[in-house]
Amino acid sequence: MRLRCLWQYSLFADMLLVRAVNILFVVAFLSGVLSSCAPSNPRNWLNPAPTKLEWPRPPEQPRIRFLRAIETGGGFSSLESASGRFLSWLTGSEGVRFLFVSPYGVAADGFGKVWVADAGLQTVLSFDFVKHDFSHFNSADGFLFRSPVGLAYDESSAKLYVSDSVLKKVFSFDADGRYLSSIDYPFERPAGLTVDQHGNLYVVDVVKGAVFSFDPSGELLQVFEGGQLPEFRFNLPSNVAVDAEGQVYVVDSMNFRVEVFSPDGRSKGLIGQLGDVAGSFARPRGVAVDSEGHIYVADAAFGNVQIFSSDGTLLLYFGKSGEETGEFSLPAGICIDRDDRIYVVDAFNKRIQIFQYLPDQQ
Repeated sequence: MRLRCLWQYSLFADMLLVRAVNILFVVAFLSGVLSSCAPSNPRNWLNPAPTKLEWPRPPEQPRIRFLRAIETGGGFSSLESASGRFLSWLTGSEGVRFLFVSPYGVAADGFGKVWVADAGLQTVLSFDFVKHDFSHFNSADGFLFRSPVGLAYDESSAKLYVSDSVLKKVFSFDADGRYLSSIDYPFERPAGLTVDQHGNLYVVDVVKGAVFSFDPSGELLQVFEGGQLPEFRFNLPSNVAVDAEGQVYVVDSMNFRVEVFSPDGRSKGLIGQLGDVAGSFARPRGVAVDSEGHIYVADAAFGNVQIFSSDGTLLLYFGKSGEETGEFSLPAGICIDRDDRIYVVDAFNKRIQIFQYLPDQQ
């Protein structure tokens, strides 16, 4: 199956506003905002938005459909009112309705639960769209989070992994946020995470310029450092994804590309290069792979998500720089769940936008 590239967006986003929030205020706020309603049908937990927004535009067959955004606590009644009061007080501005400060990582279980790592809030927020529950956690193994950035969910073990770039640690939790264990490895700045179909964890270390894989027990399996030639070495890698065949995709941020590896660690090729045209990158961030093997790369400068085939051919891209629905300002982390729902952290707009990949019509 091949998609067709229909149009190009190359507008640039504004610089990210870095905001530090005292964790004590966050704990005081979030400790009382858990709400619960009767569960809805798990198969229909996320219906399409009332206004249909799809890419590419008619008459072409749509491939990406906007579903909804997480930004104001809508659907979580007690959270919606409490968050506005808290953030208005914290910032001194009336009408502040954002849930997030500096969101970066996102993970989802495919059954209605979504987690967001917010380095500004120094916490991981959890949204259950089936039960309409909201919760959070901000500590592990005696440590308060300093800068949680990477998230990955392992469906086979129901474990959620969290990387903290300041604590230099990677922790695991159960689906309810209860601490389980940590990876015993001397990371320098762990960032992006992913889990393969065997439950192996992949950790990007920005400072070490490498990706480390661990088995489910936490034993080191492999180290990916880029190709053997100097020009193929990583330069500030940031995120990682693995497809169903075990191929590994690493966002090599300052080389402006995605490097592809075989399951045994051999470099297989590159996707993209520095540029301002379709198929190139300016500030590549998140990467994910859908069930058909398409590679999605979020670019913080272009304000879009580009979709590539397994051979690196650009197929389609959606979004542009902006604040409206389906637009992005500094998109960061991205993940795709079991049903090909696409979760994109729209960092500067302080929201998570959720889309659906649409396969060939039968």
